[in-house]
Amino acid sequence: MTKATKPIGRVLRKILPGATNILQTPTGLTQLTNGWRSVIQPYGGEIIVLQDEFDMSGYTREDWTFYPGSVQVQQSISDLHHPAPLGPGGAAVRCWDIVTTQQIREEQLQNWMPTAQSVNAPGFPNSPLSLTNVIWGRFRQFHQNSTIVGVLPLTDSQGWGLLSETAGSKIYITRIYQSLVGENGNLNIPDTAWVIVGGSVAEKEYVHIEQLRRVYDVEG
Repeated sequence: MTKATKPIGRVLRKILPGATNILQTPTGLTQLTNGWRSVIQPYGGEIIVLQDEFDMSGYTREDWTFYPGSVQVQQSISDLHHPAPLGPGGAAVRCWDIVTTQQIREEQLQNWMPTAQSVNAPGFPNSPLSLTNVIWGRFRQFHQNSTIVGVLPLTDSQGWGLLSETAGSKIYITRIYQSLVGENGNLNIPDTAWVIVGGSVAEKEYVHIEQLRRVYDVEG
């Protein structure tokens, strides 16, 4: 039987690219780059998505469980990269940044917004991922302000998640934007640095097996 050990401090780091000059056309968003892609929603609108992951296979080989302590998303401060859609009729942008122990799969992304005002975010009803699968989540909403040209001020921000531990081989990052810009408006998404501070622990065998079961019961 594996003997439990004291936690070892760990810092996970990853840079995710943004995208500039995403164009709103009558048929949808175009000029997506750097891995960003469009996903059409049931109500007829679309979201744009970028997904990445932290490779935790070195931890799983040692039978370690990773316990997150904090998550930081550090955003590029370049004016070029601030969310700044321009177009007639005003503009708004919604953004979800999420870290999960399980990947948000394509079928979930395709039903992210069943209607223009409802969201099937992980950890809440109508999502196959429970709150224990959410390490950290953040929702932000930006609205155009006529007195601040070219920049969308933040008008709403909400967070959720349990900083859930994981014995899985990956930790998943999902970024989602919904653009409500005017026709021919542009959306610029900032580069981001993701930092997760936590600790790894070699736990007793039965505890580690339970942690693995939580991972693969959902994945299967």
